[in-house]
Amino acid sequence: MSGGEKRMSAAERASSRIAALSSSDPATATPISPVGARAGRDETERGVIGRFDRVMGNKARVERMELDPSRVRVWRLQGRLQDALTPDHVKDVVASIREFGQFVPAIARPINDDPKYSHEVIEGSRRRLACEILGRKLIVYSSELTDLQAAMISQSADDQVKHSPYEVGLRWQGWLAAGIASNAAELAQKIGVSTALISVRLNLAQVPRIFLRCFGDHDRVPKDIYLRLASLIVKARKSARLPEITAELAAQAEMLLAEGSGPKGAMVALTTIESSFRRRRERSTSD
Repeated sequence: MSGGEKRMSAAERASSRIAALSSSDPATATPISPVGARAGRDETERGVIGRFDRVMGNKARVERMELDPSRVRVWRLQGRLQDALTPDHVKDVVASIREFGQFVPAIARPINDDPKYSHEVIEGSRRRLACEILGRKLIVYSSELTDLQAAMISQSADDQVKHSPYEVGLRWQGWLAAGIASNAAELAQKIGVSTALISVRLNLAQVPRIFLRCFGDHDRVPKDIYLRLASLIVKARKSARLPEITAELAAQAEMLLAEGSGPKGAMVALTTIESSFRRRRERSTSD
């Protein structure tokens, strides 16, 4: 959920905007002109439109629509782990939308390859689920987007808070596999992040998901543990032990989860695996 949706001080502004929305025809898509209509939007919505402008130029045709969320699928490269997206996971978004309405529109694009869906959401899968739970229309800004444009618009948001480091790593890994960029350095240039950040996140994508579940799941892993895991993956790759180390992480996690052990057990297991590299280095030095 965005900062805008959390701030109670935004209530009056949100209420006036929502009242205006409720008087409009929900089935009507409103094209947003390059100049006129943009100037009249509130700050939050202008910020969303600005992301289209930066990627596509302000000649892009963008439509503001209210869609049936059951007719909106999630873009396969958007990065949010949908199996972890439960009603409990979005209860904060549900509460906010129930009280104030949908403060921040989702970003979507039209599709024609599946009769079950009319659009797919590029960003806003939590809002999509919350609206489905509430039986409300999902407010989106929609435009024809290539995968690269969709990736650039998605990345232009301050979404490092909304997505876990693991989710971001999986997303970037998916973008590379889909050919959005030919390598990590090119991807970093295209989406405007550092190659170092790309490297860390891609390394985290190699960690078995089951190990993260020892902490509750991917979105509950402490930052320092994520950094240690990224470092471990780098060491494992450099020593040609990546399959061995990821298998060991998975095996330890299975045992810990079966025992009902939580984060403390996972941290002990991680420390033990890390120490194996130190012991090898010490033996190598002594030889």
